[in-house]
Amino acid sequence: MEVKKTQAIDVHAHYGKYQRGRSELIDDFCSGDAETVVRRAKAANTRLTFVSPLRALIPRFNNDPVGGNEEAVSIIKHTEGLRQWVVIDPLVPKTYEQADEILKLDQCVGIKIHPEEHGYKITEQ
Repeated sequence: MEVKKTQAIDVHAHYGKYQRGRSELIDDFCSGDAETVVRRAKAANTRLTFVSPLRALIPRFNNDPVGGNEEAVSIIKHTEGLRQWVVIDPLVPKTYEQADEILKLDQCVGIKIHPEEHGYKITEQ
């Protein structure tokens, strides 16, 4: 088997606007809508990319996991090559309800937790 013919599956990716504010160049480089993620993946011979929306994770401690999950369901449903990680934030109970529903969708591959972005200690959850 030739390595160049083997397509990858990327299990950790994001789409959306990266907003760390450290460097405009880095923020722009790390940003990309769903179509941009797919285009970059194809260029890297990647057939599937598992994503979560940056909106659900950043800005740190001031993100929108509920809105990000809703947005991702809609976008990923219409974007070939992407699958969804549904984001759960233990400090936002609605994300558990969302996960119960979104995990039933074929496009969802599992959950994503991100204690450092949501502001909780994993050992307390």
